[in-house]
Amino acid sequence: MALTSIQTFLLRLRKRYSITGVWFAYLFFWASLTPSLMPRSWILQGVLSGVVIVAGYLLGRLISAVARKLVSRQLPQSWGLAAWIVIGIGGMLLSIGQLYLRIEWQREAYTLMQMEHPRDNFITSSVCILALALMIAYALKIILRFFYRASRRAYRYLLGRKWLTRMPPFLSRLAALLLIGVVVLTLVTDQLPSYMLSIADRISRSYNDTFSDEFVQPESPLLSGSSASLVTWESLGANGREFVSSGPTAEHIADFNMVDSALDPIRVYVGTDFSNNLSAQARIAVRELERVNAFEREAVLVVITTGSGLVDLQSTRPLEYMFNGDIATVAIQYSYLPSWLSFLSDQERAQEAALELISQVTAAIEEIPEGNRPKLYLFAESLGSFGAEASFESLEALLAANDGTLLIGTPGFNPITREIIANRDPGSPQYLPVYDQDNRIVNSTGTDWSLDELIAKKPQLIYLRNPSDPVVKWNWELFWKEPQWVSEQKRDGLLPDRFHWYPALTFFQLSADMLIANQVPPGYGHNYGTHAIYAWAALTGLEGWTEGEVKRLQRELERW
Repeated sequence: MALTSIQTFLLRLRKRYSITGVWFAYLFFWASLTPSLMPRSWILQGVLSGVVIVAGYLLGRLISAVARKLVSRQLPQSWGLAAWIVIGIGGMLLSIGQLYLRIEWQREAYTLMQMEHPRDNFITSSVCILALALMIAYALKIILRFFYRASRRAYRYLLGRKWLTRMPPFLSRLAALLLIGVVVLTLVTDQLPSYMLSIADRISRSYNDTFSDEFVQPESPLLSGSSASLVTWESLGANGREFVSSGPTAEHIADFNMVDSALDPIRVYVGTDFSNNLSAQARIAVRELERVNAFEREAVLVVITTGSGLVDLQSTRPLEYMFNGDIATVAIQYSYLPSWLSFLSDQERAQEAALELISQVTAAIEEIPEGNRPKLYLFAESLGSFGAEASFESLEALLAANDGTLLIGTPGFNPITREIIANRDPGSPQYLPVYDQDNRIVNSTGTDWSLDELIAKKPQLIYLRNPSDPVVKWNWELFWKEPQWVSEQKRDGLLPDRFHWYPALTFFQLSADMLIANQVPPGYGHNYGTHAIYAWAALTGLEGWTEGEVKRLQRELERW
C-alpha cells in the first residue's frame, strides 16, 4: 500500500514538473549558498535562493523542451520514476551538506570583513532558509503561471479574430505571438517596474519628509534652511537637513587646527521639495552661494549626491578642517530613492543634476577675475559619480574642469570608469587599474597608498573603490561573462576562497549584496568611512597634512 502511494506521488510529480528543471533548480540552489562579496543573513539568503530556484527550474525546463524536440525517443516509465527517487533523496542529502557548508563559508566572509561571526544554529537557520526560499519560489510560480495562462487565453482569442483568420495559418500564429509578446514585455519592463518604483518612491518620500529631533533649523545665515535662506528648512528633506545642521563650527575647527580663529563653513543645499526642476534647483543653489559670498571663500566644493540626496559627511567634512572653514559646499537633490533603485529609474536625472550644478557653479566662478577665483573641487559617490562622469565629454574634460575630483564607490557602468578600465596599462588589475602611467589619475582602495606616496603624485582625479563593493562590481555582463576581478582578487586574498562566478547566479548574488552594502565596517562594501581624508590631502596639496594629522582627523570625524 505504501509503495503504491509513493509510486502514485512520483507519477504526479513527473506529470506536473520537469525532472531536468528540478535538477537545475537544485544546482542553482546549491550554488546560491556559496559566498559572494557580502556576508548574508538567513533572510537575504532565503529570498535570493527562492529567486534562483525558479530561474534554475525555468532554464532546466527550457533545456528539456529543446532536447525533446531533437530526440524523439522516450525513456521507459520505470526509468523516470527511478530518476525521481534518486534526485529526491540525493538532492535532499546534498542540500543538507551545502547548508552546513554555508555556515562555514559565511564565517569566512565575516572574517574577511573583520566582523563578528553570528552564532547561527545549523538546524534553525537551514529550516528558515528553506522555508523562505520555497515561499518565494511558490509566489513567483503563481505570478508566472498567471502570465502563462493569460497569454494562452489571449493567444486563443486572437486566433479567432477575423483579421487573423484571413492570414495564412503560420502568419496568423506568428502575429498573435508577437502581439502577446509586446504586451507582456510592456507589462514586465515598463508598467510593473513603474508601479513598484512608485511604491518605493512613496516610501522614500515619507522618509524624506521625516523630521529628526537631532537636527534643528540653523540660525547662521551661512546655512541653507535658515531664516535668511532662499530655501525653507522644510524643503531640504531629511538628508539635506542633516547636511546643513551637522558638522564643525568655526570654534570647533579652530580648536582642532590649534589656531586662533577659523571661519564658519558655508553649506548650501536645495531639495526636490523646493523644486522638481533641476535647472531651477541649480540656479537657486548658485543664488544661495552668492547670497553668502561663497565665491569669496578660498574653495568651493560641488557635491553630486547619491540617489536619495545623501551627502557623505565623512567624505566631505575633511575639507572644512583642511581649509580652516574657508570653504563653501553645495549640493542639490534629484531623487528620493536609494542609489540601488535609482540605478533603474534616475540615471538620466543624476546626469542632468550633475550637469546643471557643475555648469552653473563653474559659470559663476568664471565671471570672477582670474586672480580672485576660489579653488573648485568636485565630489561624487555611487550614482552621483555616474552623473558627474556623464556630464563631461571626455576624461581630459573632467581633469580640466576643476582643481581636484574625488569619486568613490563608482558603478561599473560609469562611462569614464569603463574607459579607464578598458584601456588600463598591461599588468594592472581590473579592480585597481593604472591608466597610461598618468599620475594625475589615481585608482585606490584607500589602503594601498601611503600619504607621502599619494601626495607625491600630485593627482587631479582620485577614485576610491573598495574591492568588496558590489555597487562597483555590478553590471549586466555578470549574467554571461566572468569578470577578470574574480581571479585577481582571489589571487590577492580579497575574496573568500569559495567565491566563484556562475552564469546568471553571480548577477543575482551581487544584486542582493547591494541591499546590504552599507551595513559593513568602513573600508568594506559600500562603506568608505574616512578614507577620503587621504585623497583630499593629496588633491588639495595643502601644507601641514602629515600622516599623523590625517589619523587625528579620522578619529575626530569618526565621532560625528
